[in-house]
Amino acid sequence: MPINEVEIKIFGKVQDVGFRYAALHKAVELFLTGFVKNLDDGTVQIVAQGEQGSLEELASWVKIGPRFANVDRITADFREPNAKFKIFEIKY
Repeated sequence: MPINEVEIKIFGKVQDVGFRYAALHKAVELFLTGFVKNLDDGTVQIVAQGEQGSLEELASWVKIGPRFANVDRITADFREPNAKFKIFEIKY
């Protein structure tokens, strides 16, 4: 199966609500690799690699996110990967 990549940016009240940890759990559940990171502008960025169906499921999940998140909108850029990740991790 080909490996694909998605870069997702999540806007709204998405920091200080456990979003990174929930995204890590969801990505591991979906057998994805990559990372999740809080950005200085108050958004959360996810770069994930894996099977297309799993990436689409992650992109759908982030529209709601964890319990205390309030997602206004997301952007999702599906593309060919530049480099390959070995694990999924939280970047600081």
